Amino acid sequence: ILMLAINGFKRFESQKVALMAQANATQANQSQQEKEDVVQDIGEEEKSNENTGILTLNGSNNSDNGFSQFKRMAEQYPETAAYLVKLWLNMDTHESNEALAVLPKMIPVESLVEVFANLDEKLKSQLKKASNLEVDSSSIARADGFIVSQMVDTFLVNTIVLPEDLKVLLSEMTMEECVECYRRDTRLGAAFINVLQTAQLGKLMTLRSEDEVNSLFSDGLSFSAENISYLAEKLPALLDSIRANKQKLRVPILDKALDLISVLGAEKESQIYNMLIASGDKEQILEATSKFYPSELLMNLPAESIRTLLNRFPTKERAVLIYSRPLEEQNLFFTAIGETGRLREIINTELAEIQSNERLKAQISKDKSKIWQKFVTTSREFIKRDSSIKEAANIVLENWLQEKGVHISGGDHESSAA
Repeated sequence: ILMLAINGFKRFESQKVALMAQANATQANQSQQEKEDVVQDIGEEEKSNENTGILTLNGSNNSDNGFSQFKRMAEQYPETAAYLVKLWLNMDTHESNEALAVLPKMIPVESLVEVFANLDEKLKSQLKKASNLEVDSSSIARADGFIVSQMVDTFLVNTIVLPEDLKVLLSEMTMEECVECYRRDTRLGAAFINVLQTAQLGKLMTLRSEDEVNSLFSDGLSFSAENISYLAEKLPALLDSIRANKQKLRVPILDKALDLISVLGAEKESQIYNMLIASGDKEQILEATSKFYPSELLMNLPAESIRTLLNRFPTKERAVLIYSRPLEEQNLFFTAIGETGRLREIINTELAEIQSNERLKAQISKDKSKIWQKFVTTSREFIKRDSSIKEAANIVLENWLQEKGVHISGGDHESSAA
């Protein structure tokens, strides 16, 4: 595909210097004024193109920005564009997922239909998840820079000629699979570190120890054509073995786990987590706990974290929340609040009012599941956004998973969350 891309993109050669300059400029020189221009242009374009949902980048030549380049590629060489999309999906970094989320908002869907048709069902599912990321003017600018740099890296900089079937295989390989291949056969390291893209290597390095990274760099210096031949010979069987072992554990219900957690709600989600843990599918477990922090762990957080989460809950609903919970959890809330202080005084006053109102007590009892679900939802969102409480929450989560036989590291969970 790389040779096809280079031949098909001969017109890009005349723009090589411009592309390289744009990649550097987009990544290093995004000024505040440019971001403000993007916001203004998005607002104007949304008004004039409400039916298309297409946004444009202001202050850039539409024929030269990353989205326009990708649009032309998608329309003229959909298989080549699909090759890039596969790379980004399997790269699974924040930057690649952000670019995938922005693409359908910047490029007409009809230009992407043939590209997405080249994806298998698993990759289409990943694409759907990536599309749920929130997009703003800053993410659009970053995505444009990412796309330009990827096209430069893939079609203008990387000159290693690979067999066609090997290129396809590499585009479909996840970084976790790459790590497992290297673990099983370290002789693959020299080829991996020379043929993978920079962004892929960055993700790979985060998944390996310092000694293994040093070994990879050392192996890379001895790279030769023999390493490519060895990679082409060994990689297919290795990937088949890794995927076959994983498939034995995977059943269709696991793919519905995230949707089920959302549908069943906080009070019944434990059944889904038990199923995921029993399956041994570490990837799904990490994905589920990253998106839906287990509600049963919220009250296991340190007192200061519980207090922080309570402070983020609507003021008029805090006493109602506490009253709706079992006595043990009420005591945990009181410990977090403290015995004295303005917040404790307010809570005590409101609890006294609830105790004297039979009608209100009955209503709270009826709505206790909804009340808890609201607290869980607001807490999950805050844990995702706030780094200080997220760190404490991840420690509790990792201990919980280890108690259940799922052994992970902080890096594993951060990778999944990303």
